[in-house]
Amino acid sequence: MADENDSHKSLEDAHIVILGAGIIGLSAASYLSSSYERAAITLLDSSPTLFACASGRAGGFLAKDWFASPSAPLAELSFRLHRDLSDANDGRTRWGYTRSTSFSLSRTRRATGGEERVSRGDDWLREGTSRVDAAAGNGGSGGSAQSRLTAPEWLRASDGEVERSSTGDTTAQVDPQELCQFLLEQVRQRGVTVRYPATPLRVGRTAADELESLVFADGEGEERVLPCSHILISAGPWSGRLFETLFPASSYRLPISSLAGHSIILRTPTYQPRQNVGDDCHAVFAGIDGLAWHPELFSRVNGYIYLAGLNSSTIPLPEIATDVKEQSGDIEELVSLAGDLVREGDVTIVKTGLCHRPVTPAGRPMLARIPDAVLAIKTRQGGGGGVYVCAGHGPWGISLSLGSGKVMSEMMMGGAPCVDVSQLGLQ
Repeated sequence: MADENDSHKSLEDAHIVILGAGIIGLSAASYLSSSYERAAITLLDSSPTLFACASGRAGGFLAKDWFASPSAPLAELSFRLHRDLSDANDGRTRWGYTRSTSFSLSRTRRATGGEERVSRGDDWLREGTSRVDAAAGNGGSGGSAQSRLTAPEWLRASDGEVERSSTGDTTAQVDPQELCQFLLEQVRQRGVTVRYPATPLRVGRTAADELESLVFADGEGEERVLPCSHILISAGPWSGRLFETLFPASSYRLPISSLAGHSIILRTPTYQPRQNVGDDCHAVFAGIDGLAWHPELFSRVNGYIYLAGLNSSTIPLPEIATDVKEQSGDIEELVSLAGDLVREGDVTIVKTGLCHRPVTPAGRPMLARIPDAVLAIKTRQGGGGGVYVCAGHGPWGISLSLGSGKVMSEMMMGGAPCVDVSQLGLQ
Protein backbone atom coordinates (compact mmCIF):
# COMPACT_ATOMS: atom_id res chain seq x y z
CA MET A 1 0.00 0.00 0.00
CA ALA A 2 1.35 3.42 -0.94
CA ASP A 3 1.60 5.66 2.11
CA GLU A 4 -0.56 8.77 2.39
CA ASN A 5 2.27 11.21 1.59
CA ASP A 6 3.05 9.39 -1.67
CA SER A 7 -0.61 9.46 -2.62
CA HIS A 8 -0.87 13.18 -2.01
CA LYS A 9 2.31 13.85 -4.01
CA SER A 10 0.84 11.96 -6.93
CA LEU A 11 -2.14 14.32 -6.90
CA GLU A 12 -0.19 17.49 -7.59
CA ASP A 13 -0.69 16.86 -11.31
CA ALA A 14 -3.62 14.44 -11.14
CA HIS A 15 -6.42 15.07 -13.62
CA ILE A 16 -9.29 12.70 -12.93
CA VAL A 17 -12.05 12.25 -15.49
CA ILE A 18 -15.18 10.39 -14.40
CA LEU A 19 -17.39 9.17 -17.23
CA GLY A 20 -21.00 9.04 -16.07
CA ALA A 21 -22.59 11.54 -13.69
CA GLY A 22 -25.08 9.12 -12.16
CA ILE A 23 -25.12 7.90 -8.56
CA ILE A 24 -21.87 5.89 -8.90
CA GLY A 25 -19.87 8.64 -10.61
CA LEU A 26 -21.16 11.26 -8.17
CA SER A 27 -20.29 9.08 -5.18
CA ALA A 28 -16.74 8.60 -6.46
CA ALA A 29 -16.41 12.35 -7.11
CA SER A 30 -17.68 13.07 -3.61
CA TYR A 31 -15.06 10.95 -1.86
CA LEU A 32 -12.24 11.97 -4.19
CA SER A 33 -12.97 15.67 -3.75
CA SER A 34 -13.30 15.26 0.01
CA SER A 35 -10.07 13.34 0.55
CA TYR A 36 -7.83 14.68 -2.21
CA GLU A 37 -8.40 18.41 -2.54
CA ARG A 38 -5.50 18.98 -4.94
CA ALA A 39 -6.87 16.68 -7.62
CA ALA A 40 -8.57 18.25 -10.65
CA ILE A 41 -11.79 16.29 -11.10
CA THR A 42 -14.17 16.45 -14.07
CA LEU A 43 -17.47 14.61 -14.41
CA LEU A 44 -18.69 14.05 -17.97
CA ASP A 45 -22.13 12.80 -18.97
CA SER A 46 -23.47 12.28 -22.48
CA SER A 47 -27.09 13.21 -21.67
CA PRO A 48 -28.45 16.77 -21.87
CA THR A 49 -30.42 16.04 -18.68
CA LEU A 50 -28.90 14.29 -15.69
CA PHE A 51 -30.53 11.41 -13.79
CA ALA A 52 -32.82 10.53 -16.70
CA CYS A 53 -32.40 6.79 -16.17
CA ALA A 54 -31.73 4.50 -13.20
CA SER A 55 -30.05 7.09 -10.95
CA GLY A 56 -33.20 9.20 -11.00
CA ARG A 57 -35.87 6.56 -11.49
CA ALA A 58 -34.80 3.63 -9.31
CA GLY A 59 -36.67 2.48 -6.22
CA GLY A 60 -34.11 3.77 -3.72
CA PHE A 61 -34.23 0.68 -1.49
CA LEU A 62 -31.14 0.19 0.71
CA ALA A 63 -30.09 -3.08 2.33
CA LYS A 64 -27.24 -3.99 4.65
CA ASP A 65 -27.07 -7.79 4.53
CA TRP A 66 -29.06 -9.04 1.55
CA PHE A 67 -25.96 -9.88 -0.48
CA ALA A 68 -23.85 -12.88 -1.42
CA SER A 69 -20.35 -13.03 0.06
CA PRO A 70 -18.47 -11.25 -2.80
CA SER A 71 -20.53 -8.08 -2.30
CA ALA A 72 -21.30 -8.38 1.42
CA PRO A 73 -18.44 -6.21 2.79
CA LEU A 74 -19.18 -3.47 0.25
CA ALA A 75 -22.89 -3.57 1.07
CA GLU A 76 -22.34 -3.24 4.81
CA LEU A 77 -19.95 -0.32 4.29
CA SER A 78 -22.33 1.44 1.94
CA PHE A 79 -25.32 1.01 4.24
CA ARG A 80 -23.37 2.65 7.06
CA LEU A 81 -22.21 5.49 4.80
CA HIS A 82 -25.80 6.19 3.72
CA ARG A 83 -26.84 6.45 7.35
CA ASP A 84 -23.86 8.66 8.27
CA LEU A 85 -24.43 10.98 5.30
CA SER A 86 -28.07 11.38 6.28
CA ASP A 87 -27.24 12.05 9.93
CA ALA A 88 -24.77 14.76 8.95
CA ASN A 89 -26.98 16.48 6.35
CA ASP A 90 -30.63 16.01 7.40
CA GLY A 91 -31.14 13.33 4.78
CA ARG A 92 -34.75 12.69 5.79
CA THR A 93 -35.72 16.19 4.71
CA ARG A 94 -33.32 16.55 1.78
CA TRP A 95 -33.56 13.16 0.08
CA GLY A 96 -36.11 11.15 2.01
CA TYR A 97 -33.71 8.89 3.91
CA THR A 98 -35.49 6.79 6.49
CA ARG A 99 -35.29 3.38 8.07
CA SER A 100 -37.67 0.94 6.41
CA THR A 101 -39.33 -2.31 7.41
CA SER A 102 -39.48 -4.98 4.70
CA PHE A 103 -42.21 -7.53 4.07
CA SER A 104 -42.89 -10.40 1.72
CA LEU A 105 -46.43 -10.83 0.39
CA SER A 106 -47.65 -14.11 -1.06
CA ARG A 107 -51.11 -14.09 -2.57
CA THR A 108 -53.27 -15.55 -5.33
CA ARG A 109 -54.30 -13.50 -8.33
CA ARG A 110 -56.00 -14.57 -11.52
CA ALA A 111 -53.43 -15.07 -14.30
CA THR A 112 -52.92 -12.13 -16.66
CA GLY A 113 -51.29 -14.13 -19.44
CA GLY A 114 -48.29 -16.41 -19.70
CA GLU A 115 -47.32 -19.25 -17.42
CA GLU A 116 -45.97 -18.66 -13.95
CA ARG A 117 -42.23 -18.99 -13.75
CA VAL A 118 -41.08 -21.22 -10.94
CA SER A 119 -37.35 -21.19 -11.58
CA ARG A 120 -35.07 -20.38 -8.67
CA GLY A 121 -31.46 -19.35 -8.63
CA ASP A 122 -28.87 -16.96 -7.28
CA ASP A 123 -29.71 -14.41 -9.94
CA TRP A 124 -33.22 -13.65 -8.75
CA LEU A 125 -33.54 -10.70 -11.08
CA ARG A 126 -32.99 -12.70 -14.26
CA GLU A 127 -34.76 -15.82 -13.06
CA GLY A 128 -38.00 -14.17 -12.05
CA THR A 129 -37.72 -14.78 -8.31
CA SER A 130 -37.96 -12.15 -5.60
CA ARG A 131 -35.02 -10.41 -3.99
CA VAL A 132 -36.72 -10.76 -0.61
CA ASP A 133 -35.37 -14.33 -0.71
CA ALA A 134 -31.97 -12.78 -0.04
CA ALA A 135 -33.16 -11.61 3.35
CA ALA A 136 -33.85 -15.13 4.65
CA GLY A 137 -32.41 -15.36 8.13
CA ASN A 138 -31.53 -11.66 8.22
CA GLY A 139 -33.96 -10.33 10.78
CA GLY A 140 -37.05 -11.96 9.32
CA SER A 141 -39.77 -12.77 11.77
CA GLY A 142 -41.62 -15.44 9.80
CA GLY A 143 -45.38 -15.55 9.63
CA SER A 144 -45.99 -14.54 13.22
CA ALA A 145 -49.02 -12.59 14.36
CA GLN A 146 -46.73 -9.65 15.06
CA SER A 147 -45.59 -9.67 11.43
CA ARG A 148 -49.13 -9.50 10.17
CA LEU A 149 -50.13 -6.80 12.63
CA THR A 150 -47.29 -4.54 11.52
CA ALA A 151 -47.95 -4.88 7.78
CA PRO A 152 -48.38 -1.54 5.98
CA GLU A 153 -51.86 -0.09 6.34
CA TRP A 154 -51.94 0.84 2.65
CA LEU A 155 -51.29 -2.73 1.47
CA ARG A 156 -54.23 -4.87 0.32
CA ALA A 157 -53.19 -8.15 1.91
CA SER A 158 -56.43 -9.70 3.14
CA ASP A 159 -56.20 -12.53 0.61
CA GLY A 160 -52.53 -13.26 1.11
CA GLU A 161 -49.81 -14.06 3.63
CA VAL A 162 -47.60 -11.24 4.82
CA GLU A 163 -44.33 -11.87 6.65
CA ARG A 164 -41.80 -9.39 7.93
CA SER A 165 -38.41 -9.92 6.30
CA SER A 166 -36.25 -7.31 7.99
CA THR A 167 -36.42 -4.21 10.14
CA GLY A 168 -35.02 -0.71 9.87
CA ASP A 169 -31.77 -1.93 11.38
CA THR A 170 -30.88 -3.53 8.04
CA THR A 171 -33.04 -1.80 5.42
CA ALA A 172 -33.74 1.83 4.54
CA GLN A 173 -35.24 4.02 1.83
CA VAL A 174 -34.20 7.12 -0.14
CA ASP A 175 -35.47 9.13 -3.08
CA PRO A 176 -32.58 8.50 -5.51
CA GLN A 177 -33.09 11.59 -7.64
CA GLU A 178 -33.01 13.87 -4.60
CA LEU A 179 -29.91 12.08 -3.30
CA CYS A 180 -28.20 12.58 -6.66
CA GLN A 181 -29.12 16.27 -6.62
CA PHE A 182 -27.56 16.62 -3.17
CA LEU A 183 -24.34 14.91 -4.27
CA LEU A 184 -24.21 17.05 -7.42
CA GLU A 185 -24.44 20.26 -5.39
CA GLN A 186 -21.86 18.94 -2.93
CA VAL A 187 -19.20 18.08 -5.52
CA ARG A 188 -19.70 21.36 -7.36
CA GLN A 189 -19.12 23.26 -4.13
CA ARG A 190 -15.84 21.37 -3.76
CA GLY A 191 -14.63 22.46 -7.18
CA VAL A 192 -15.55 19.43 -9.28
CA THR A 193 -16.36 20.40 -12.88
CA VAL A 194 -19.54 18.82 -14.26
CA ARG A 195 -20.04 18.93 -18.03
CA TYR A 196 -23.04 17.66 -19.98
CA PRO A 197 -23.89 16.83 -22.65
CA ALA A 198 -20.36 15.66 -23.37
CA THR A 199 -19.59 12.71 -25.63
CA PRO A 200 -16.22 10.99 -25.11
CA LEU A 201 -14.48 10.40 -28.44
CA ARG A 202 -10.95 9.10 -27.87
CA VAL A 203 -7.95 9.25 -25.56
CA GLY A 204 -4.77 11.17 -26.26
CA ARG A 205 -1.30 9.68 -25.77
CA THR A 206 2.19 10.99 -25.17
CA ALA A 207 5.10 10.16 -27.46
CA ALA A 208 5.79 7.26 -25.08
CA ASP A 209 2.24 5.91 -25.68
CA GLU A 210 1.04 6.94 -22.22
CA LEU A 211 -2.44 8.24 -21.48
CA GLU A 212 -2.41 12.05 -21.23
CA SER A 213 -5.82 13.37 -22.29
CA LEU A 214 -9.42 12.64 -23.16
CA VAL A 215 -11.11 14.21 -26.18
CA PHE A 216 -14.87 14.80 -26.04
CA ALA A 217 -17.52 16.61 -28.05
CA ASP A 218 -19.49 19.30 -26.23
CA GLY A 219 -23.17 20.13 -26.72
CA GLU A 220 -22.40 22.09 -29.91
CA GLY A 221 -20.34 19.26 -31.37
CA GLU A 222 -17.03 21.04 -30.81
CA GLU A 223 -14.11 18.86 -29.78
CA ARG A 224 -12.55 19.63 -26.40
CA VAL A 225 -9.42 18.20 -24.82
CA LEU A 226 -9.09 17.43 -21.11
CA PRO A 227 -5.76 16.63 -19.47
CA CYS A 228 -6.22 13.19 -18.02
CA SER A 229 -4.16 10.94 -15.76
CA HIS A 230 -7.07 8.88 -14.38
CA ILE A 231 -10.26 7.69 -16.06
CA LEU A 232 -13.15 6.13 -14.16
CA ILE A 233 -15.79 4.45 -16.33
CA SER A 234 -19.02 4.58 -14.32
CA ALA A 235 -21.64 4.95 -17.02
CA GLY A 236 -23.95 2.12 -15.98
CA PRO A 237 -25.11 0.00 -18.93
CA TRP A 238 -23.30 2.36 -21.32
CA SER A 239 -19.91 1.49 -19.76
CA GLY A 240 -19.12 -1.25 -22.27
CA ARG A 241 -19.78 1.04 -25.22
CA LEU A 242 -17.54 3.72 -23.74
CA PHE A 243 -14.72 1.27 -23.22
CA GLU A 244 -14.86 0.12 -26.85
CA THR A 245 -14.90 3.73 -28.06
CA LEU A 246 -11.91 4.84 -26.01
CA PHE A 247 -9.79 1.68 -26.30
CA PRO A 248 -10.55 0.19 -29.73
CA ALA A 249 -7.23 -1.67 -29.85
CA SER A 250 -8.16 -3.71 -26.78
CA SER A 251 -9.39 -7.25 -27.34
CA TYR A 252 -11.29 -7.11 -24.04
CA ARG A 253 -14.94 -6.14 -23.76
CA LEU A 254 -16.56 -5.12 -20.52
CA PRO A 255 -19.28 -7.76 -19.97
CA ILE A 256 -21.95 -5.26 -18.94
CA SER A 257 -25.41 -5.45 -20.46
CA SER A 258 -28.73 -3.76 -19.80
CA LEU A 259 -31.76 -5.05 -17.95
CA ALA A 260 -34.70 -2.68 -18.36
CA GLY A 261 -37.41 -2.22 -15.77
CA HIS A 262 -40.58 -0.14 -15.75
CA SER A 263 -41.96 1.65 -12.71
CA ILE A 264 -44.76 3.93 -11.59
CA ILE A 265 -45.01 6.35 -8.68
CA LEU A 266 -48.44 6.70 -7.13
CA ARG A 267 -50.37 8.34 -4.34
CA THR A 268 -53.25 6.93 -2.35
CA PRO A 269 -55.27 8.33 0.58
CA THR A 270 -54.56 5.13 2.51
CA TYR A 271 -50.89 6.09 2.87
CA GLN A 272 -50.20 9.15 4.99
CA PRO A 273 -46.61 9.09 6.33
CA ARG A 274 -46.11 10.32 9.85
CA GLN A 275 -43.87 13.30 10.47
CA ASN A 276 -40.48 12.96 12.16
CA VAL A 277 -40.80 9.21 12.65
CA GLY A 278 -37.67 7.25 11.91
CA ASP A 279 -39.09 3.93 10.77
CA ASP A 280 -42.43 4.55 9.09
CA CYS A 281 -41.65 3.50 5.48
CA HIS A 282 -42.08 0.02 4.10
CA ALA A 283 -40.79 -2.22 1.33
CA VAL A 284 -43.05 -4.99 0.06
CA PHE A 285 -41.83 -7.82 -2.18
CA ALA A 286 -44.73 -9.75 -3.63
CA GLY A 287 -45.20 -13.17 -5.14
CA ILE A 288 -48.53 -13.57 -6.93
CA ASP A 289 -49.80 -16.81 -8.44
CA GLY A 290 -50.24 -16.49 -12.17
CA LEU A 291 -47.97 -13.45 -12.42
CA ALA A 292 -44.64 -14.16 -14.10
CA TRP A 293 -42.78 -11.37 -12.30
CA HIS A 294 -42.43 -10.19 -8.71
CA PRO A 295 -43.78 -6.74 -7.84
CA GLU A 296 -41.83 -4.49 -5.50
CA LEU A 297 -43.42 -1.57 -3.64
CA PHE A 298 -41.58 1.08 -1.64
CA SER A 299 -43.31 3.79 0.39
CA ARG A 300 -41.47 7.09 0.78
CA VAL A 301 -41.57 9.89 3.33
CA ASN A 302 -43.03 12.29 0.74
CA GLY A 303 -46.25 10.26 0.63
CA TYR A 304 -45.52 8.47 -2.63
CA ILE A 305 -45.41 4.73 -3.29
CA TYR A 306 -43.02 3.35 -5.92
CA LEU A 307 -44.09 0.18 -7.77
CA ALA A 308 -41.77 -1.80 -10.04
CA GLY A 309 -40.51 -5.33 -10.74
CA LEU A 310 -41.56 -5.76 -14.37
CA ASN A 311 -38.21 -6.34 -16.10
CA SER A 312 -37.07 -7.06 -19.65
CA SER A 313 -33.77 -7.94 -21.30
CA THR A 314 -35.15 -7.31 -24.81
CA ILE A 315 -35.74 -3.55 -24.65
CA PRO A 316 -32.77 -2.04 -26.51
CA LEU A 317 -30.42 0.36 -24.77
CA PRO A 318 -30.65 3.80 -26.41
CA GLU A 319 -27.66 5.95 -27.32
CA ILE A 320 -28.21 8.26 -24.35
CA ALA A 321 -30.37 8.08 -21.23
CA THR A 322 -32.79 10.81 -22.30
CA ASP A 323 -33.77 8.69 -25.33
CA VAL A 324 -35.33 6.00 -23.12
CA LYS A 325 -38.81 5.10 -24.38
CA GLU A 326 -41.34 3.46 -22.09
CA GLN A 327 -43.45 0.53 -23.26
CA SER A 328 -47.10 1.48 -22.82
CA GLY A 329 -48.22 -2.12 -22.25
CA ASP A 330 -45.83 -2.57 -19.33
CA ILE A 331 -46.92 0.69 -17.74
CA GLU A 332 -50.57 -0.33 -18.10
CA GLU A 333 -49.84 -3.64 -16.37
CA LEU A 334 -48.24 -1.82 -13.45
CA VAL A 335 -51.16 0.58 -13.17
CA SER A 336 -53.62 -2.35 -13.17
CA LEU A 337 -51.62 -4.15 -10.50
CA ALA A 338 -51.53 -1.04 -8.33
CA GLY A 339 -55.30 -1.24 -8.05
CA ASP A 340 -54.98 -4.81 -6.79
CA LEU A 341 -52.19 -4.23 -4.27
CA VAL A 342 -53.18 -0.91 -2.72
CA ARG A 343 -56.11 -0.76 -0.31
CA GLU A 344 -59.38 1.02 -0.95
CA GLY A 345 -59.08 4.57 -2.18
CA ASP A 346 -58.31 6.34 -5.39
CA VAL A 347 -54.85 5.65 -6.81
CA THR A 348 -53.29 8.64 -8.56
CA ILE A 349 -50.38 7.98 -10.91
CA VAL A 350 -47.78 10.69 -10.31
CA LYS A 351 -45.02 9.52 -12.63
CA THR A 352 -44.00 6.64 -14.89
CA GLY A 353 -40.47 5.53 -15.73
CA LEU A 354 -38.11 3.08 -17.37
CA CYS A 355 -34.69 2.19 -15.92
CA HIS A 356 -31.85 0.48 -17.72
CA ARG A 357 -29.78 -1.27 -15.03
CA PRO A 358 -26.20 -2.49 -15.72
CA VAL A 359 -25.87 -6.22 -15.13
CA THR A 360 -22.97 -8.65 -15.47
CA PRO A 361 -22.92 -12.42 -16.14
CA ALA A 362 -21.71 -13.05 -12.60
CA GLY A 363 -24.51 -10.96 -11.10
CA ARG A 364 -22.15 -8.71 -9.16
CA PRO A 365 -20.52 -5.33 -9.84
CA MET A 366 -17.00 -4.68 -11.07
CA LEU A 367 -14.76 -2.34 -9.07
CA ALA A 368 -11.30 -2.58 -10.55
CA ARG A 369 -8.33 -1.03 -12.23
CA ILE A 370 -8.06 -2.20 -15.84
CA PRO A 371 -4.50 -3.43 -16.54
CA ASP A 372 -2.49 -1.58 -19.17
CA ALA A 373 -2.05 -4.83 -21.08
CA VAL A 374 -5.83 -5.01 -21.44
CA LEU A 375 -6.07 -1.37 -22.48
CA ALA A 376 -3.30 -1.58 -25.08
CA ILE A 377 -2.05 1.74 -23.74
CA LYS A 378 0.27 2.81 -20.92
CA THR A 379 -0.88 4.63 -17.80
CA ARG A 380 0.95 6.02 -14.79
CA GLN A 381 1.46 3.46 -12.08
CA GLY A 382 0.31 3.42 -8.47
CA GLY A 383 -1.90 6.35 -7.53
CA GLY A 384 -0.47 8.47 -10.32
CA GLY A 385 -2.97 7.35 -12.94
CA GLY A 386 -4.83 4.48 -14.53
CA VAL A 387 -8.14 3.48 -16.07
CA TYR A 388 -10.78 2.10 -13.72
CA VAL A 389 -14.29 0.69 -13.95
CA CYS A 390 -17.09 0.84 -11.40
CA ALA A 391 -20.27 -0.56 -12.96
CA GLY A 392 -22.55 -3.59 -13.14
CA HIS A 393 -24.46 -3.03 -9.88
CA GLY A 394 -27.77 -4.25 -11.30
CA PRO A 395 -30.74 -3.26 -9.10
CA TRP A 396 -28.41 -2.42 -6.19
CA GLY A 397 -26.78 0.71 -7.63
CA ILE A 398 -28.35 3.10 -5.14
CA SER A 399 -27.72 0.80 -2.18
CA LEU A 400 -24.06 0.17 -3.07
CA SER A 401 -23.33 3.66 -4.38
CA LEU A 402 -21.60 5.38 -1.49
CA GLY A 403 -19.49 2.36 -0.60
CA SER A 404 -18.48 1.98 -4.24
CA GLY A 405 -17.50 5.63 -4.46
CA LYS A 406 -15.36 5.43 -1.34
CA VAL A 407 -13.63 2.21 -2.42
CA MET A 408 -12.91 3.59 -5.89
CA SER A 409 -11.45 6.81 -4.47
CA GLU A 410 -9.05 4.76 -2.35
CA MET A 411 -8.16 2.47 -5.22
CA MET A 412 -7.57 5.31 -7.69
CA MET A 413 -5.17 7.06 -5.35
CA GLY A 414 -3.03 3.96 -4.92
CA GLY A 415 -4.31 2.89 -1.51
CA ALA A 416 -5.87 -0.33 -0.31
CA PRO A 417 -9.68 -0.38 -0.20
CA CYS A 418 -11.10 -0.17 3.31
CA VAL A 419 -13.17 -3.33 2.72
CA ASP A 420 -12.49 -6.51 0.80
CA VAL A 421 -13.60 -6.16 -2.83
CA SER A 422 -11.16 -8.74 -4.16
CA GLN A 423 -14.02 -10.78 -5.64
CA LEU A 424 -15.43 -7.76 -7.49
CA GLY A 425 -12.69 -7.45 -10.09
CA LEU A 426 -12.86 -7.67 -13.86
CA GLN A 427 -15.05 -10.48 -15.17
